[in-house]
Amino acid sequence: MYTYPQGFPMHESFRRRHLPHWHKPNACYFVTTCLAGSIPARGLLTVRTAADRVVGPRPSDPTALARWRRERDRQIFLRREFCLDTAPSVRWFDNPVLARIARDALTFHAGSRYELHAYVVMPSHIHCVLSPSRAWEARLNAAAGAPASPLATIMHSLKSFIAHECRKAIALRGPFWQSESYDRVVRNELEMERVVRYVEFNPVKARLCACPEAWEFSSAANRARGQEP
Repeated sequence: MYTYPQGFPMHESFRRRHLPHWHKPNACYFVTTCLAGSIPARGLLTVRTAADRVVGPRPSDPTALARWRRERDRQIFLRREFCLDTAPSVRWFDNPVLARIARDALTFHAGSRYELHAYVVMPSHIHCVLSPSRAWEARLNAAAGAPASPLATIMHSLKSFIAHECRKAIALRGPFWQSESYDRVVRNELEMERVVRYVEFNPVKARLCACPEAWEFSSAANRARGQEP
């Protein structure tokens, strides 16, 4: 059973580039970050065009617009995941040396900067479910001129370290990550269970293994070995 953080303050912040980004104090997040070029620009355009066909024209009513955005974001996510699982153009994490770098980076600050509820390192992308530590978040917020939200700070640190170490391991040049990650707030226990299952079954869905525990670079494998995620 996964314990969902309780006692959320009611205020939260929101920022949007191509994808939505929420920050809610003491929240739990589902985050996906992809390798640069894993879905080429033409493929991303196709994904967004297909999503637009499903959700229809953008409504003007504010309530309907909020529902439309949520459904569009969901359709984009589902189509992008299909592309990442079936035919990604870049698969650096097929290399077990690089996959271990990513796994070890994800777990290094687990229990200090954040609680890591689940994760998986796929050949072309990473999924994780995490809650920034309340104590660490309070220290970050108290710091003068804190540069970003706790989640943004965590992800920037993780992505920078993984990119640096992977480039060094295989003498790689150029961008390592897609510029933007997908993240959303996990709002309750039911959604937490569903998202954790989605993350850990991703290698099975992509036909990389027969069961979640068989995928070495995942929280499911950690638990099978009697370890924390």
